[in-house]
Amino acid sequence: MPTATKKEGSDYRLPEGEYFPAVLKSVTEVEIPYTVKKGAKAGEQAIFRKWEWVFEITEGEYAGMDAFGDTEAELTTREDNLVRQWGETLLGRELELGEDFDTDLVLEIPCIITVRNDPPRPRADGTNFYPCPVHEVFPSTNAAPARNPWATADAGAGGYSDDPPF
Repeated sequence: MPTATKKEGSDYRLPEGEYFPAVLKSVTEVEIPYTVKKGAKAGEQAIFRKWEWVFEITEGEYAGMDAFGDTEAELTTREDNLVRQWGETLLGRELELGEDFDTDLVLEIPCIITVRNDPPRPRADGTNFYPCPVHEVFPSTNAAPARNPWATADAGAGGYSDDPPF
């Protein structure tokens, strides 16, 4: 006989305030055409570019679900630049000024994500859409440490050898 436990219901796909083990599945650049509404270029056509990040939740009640996050389509030193924040978190190191960042290098890297539940937005059909974009990306506690590039071939998994000289 089936059983169930009554719990709080929500229109959001994922709850805010929880930590989800995940991996980055893809990053895609999207171009969105729009018409400039103000200023000297009012009425002109332009294109807004953004990156869409897709994370797959790997454990727990929401395992197998995707979580989506949008960022600007540029990497800068600004404190609020999510491309830099998320990229450095997944790489496990800071990016140097002038360094290129290829998102293919961080695909399938384990991490921890949080989402935020934004206010509902009306759809064309009169229903609401309940956005819950990726809010933060943290290093995974299960991620293997980065290999020491100076280690010898006989070094262990962490890239460090117990053999002299140390």
